[in-house]
Amino acid sequence: MSFLTPLFWLGLAATAVPIIVHLVRRTRAPRIEFPSLMFVRRVPQRTIRRRRIQNLLLLILRCLAFFLLVFAFVRPYFSDGKAGLDGASKAEVILIDRSFSMRMGDRFARARARAAELIADQSRVTGDGTTQAIILFDQGYEVVSQLTADRPLLAARLAEIRVGDGATNLDQALQAAESLLRAQPAATRTIHLLTDFQATGRTGGGTTYRPRPGIQIVPFDVGEVGGPNLAISEVTGVGTIHQPKYTDRLTARISNFGAELVSAAKVEFRLNDRPIEKRELSLPAGESRTLEFTGFNLTEGPNQASILVEGDRFNLDNRFEFSLQRRARSKALIIESATRATGGGRDESLYLRNALTAGDNNPFEVEVRTAGTVNPADLKNYRLVVVNDATLSPGLSATLIKEIENGLCLIVGLGPHTAPASFNASLREGLGVTLGEPAGPRGDYVTLSETRPDHPLFEPFRQAGRLPTTRVREYRLVEPGPATAVIARFDNGAPALLESSRGRGRALLITTTLDTGWNDLPLTPYYLPLVRQMTRYLIERESRLAWTVGETLPIERATDGRLPDIDTPAGKRLPTTSNGVIGLAEAGLYRLRYADRTETIAVNIDRRESDPARLDVASLLASLAGAAQTPTGQTAVEPNPGTAATEPAAVEARQNFWFYLLIAALLLFITEGLMARRIRMARIIN
Repeated sequence: MSFLTPLFWLGLAATAVPIIVHLVRRTRAPRIEFPSLMFVRRVPQRTIRRRRIQNLLLLILRCLAFFLLVFAFVRPYFSDGKAGLDGASKAEVILIDRSFSMRMGDRFARARARAAELIADQSRVTGDGTTQAIILFDQGYEVVSQLTADRPLLAARLAEIRVGDGATNLDQALQAAESLLRAQPAATRTIHLLTDFQATGRTGGGTTYRPRPGIQIVPFDVGEVGGPNLAISEVTGVGTIHQPKYTDRLTARISNFGAELVSAAKVEFRLNDRPIEKRELSLPAGESRTLEFTGFNLTEGPNQASILVEGDRFNLDNRFEFSLQRRARSKALIIESATRATGGGRDESLYLRNALTAGDNNPFEVEVRTAGTVNPADLKNYRLVVVNDATLSPGLSATLIKEIENGLCLIVGLGPHTAPASFNASLREGLGVTLGEPAGPRGDYVTLSETRPDHPLFEPFRQAGRLPTTRVREYRLVEPGPATAVIARFDNGAPALLESSRGRGRALLITTTLDTGWNDLPLTPYYLPLVRQMTRYLIERESRLAWTVGETLPIERATDGRLPDIDTPAGKRLPTTSNGVIGLAEAGLYRLRYADRTETIAVNIDRRESDPARLDVASLLASLAGAAQTPTGQTAVEPNPGTAATEPAAVEARQNFWFYLLIAALLLFITEGLMARRIRMARIIN
């Protein structure tokens, strides 16, 4: 027997603790009150102070428990590596690539045939106790079968495997196979790697893999040098519009991943299964071209679109699916003060109204009304309300807070016409903000110098990091509540922009005016994108053209809080998730079936899988470990010095004697505690 951490034997000194306790512990005699001893004759008597051990069994239990505890920490194992073996002398993992690139030609069929040979080869598996496992991998991995010697079971599981749509992550797959082998007590451990060795497989994320001692990697290359391969590598554009005609630019990037010129590639843009426009282009090897499409009409609601390319032999990646949405404009209400509307004859909501309605594809139909003319019952008709430096009546404020809970979004701009007493009485609890007096003397100014760069509202400003040209001469002091977040501050640390949530709605509060009354923000180029970002963050959920296999999709709940039924491109109904997120494992159209509508999500393959560039197998395996030629001519990664039977850490990890020793020590401590309690009770009774 050997020990992995022999220095812990020093802990045996702890076994002296119960012995010392038994020797020095004294039971103090009870003190009894007694009359005077002056009339009692004193008889001298010599006494011998003796120390003796009592309750020998209790002492033995305590010492043995401490000994087992130390014994567990030294991590004992049998150095011959045979303890705990289940008779298996070989353990093999058949690692099969199921990524999208394996659809080219007969790659996947050849990989599956090779796996069947490894399972059925009687000369290799008969009488030597070999166990085998099957793992499929793309950007993730799936253990199809754990290590077993049941050949019929392995053959049945192998017959069920299918090629997938994911990208390739070779390092993660090798790590998964090694983890499975390290838990197996075997003298020889081998990974049979069946893949096309696509070059992008080592750049798909994850850390660079290095095999541990005792792991042998045997490759089987099913790839081949391919011809020209065309693919749509990227499609960009605006995913949601609010008018019939698509006036933005929809761009498609066509790439030739092959090594040959494609002289007459045909590209077609289709919308709702109808051809819209066709193009023809020439693509040299390894180059890309960008095509633009615009001026087409969309129907109300979701529109399914696709870009198709022709001109190569592999056509499974020649289609890019995406979705374009046409939605009706949302109604927005700007509430301003009657004093603002009439004072000086100046329209102080001009900048705000123009920012909300600028451009052809603006999302809002805007109304401007004074606070006194707004009927509280009409608030339910609006998607967005902007309180532009106005004081609201208690009834209107109460209705506004209620509608926020139902999903209404609110923007509040503070200014000289906002009465703090009225605001705090009616809106403080609902918005989580206590309003104070104006700050900042006129003639001086502060700037918006601190924003949260990770907040979605400031995404367009991440490169600049701030709004440097915005000068604020005056602002309102506010005190945010515990549920209110400050997402922007002035350079003196005072809150500039705050966010709060209530029910299904959200509110943003800016502590200065939304016009030129207290600042020059409307005169800067930041005003329009800032207002648009505020409304987009509050109202518009993410509307992407398309998703990629391997991503996770957040599912929007219905108005009643329920999640929709989800059908995969293959027509399979996905189980309902509790967190509202699903993993996208297939290319095609996912259908989200709500009670009142059906939405489609377009999912495409990772376009790296269209690149046929290959790894140099010999160089790859040489980078993993020292390489040598096998009798079959394949290159294999030989085990590093030391085998699974002689590597101390690996052998000890398989045997796990320390765990059983800890359990035994725990049982002894429990037995000792029960026995000690019983002895104490017996003394008290006696």
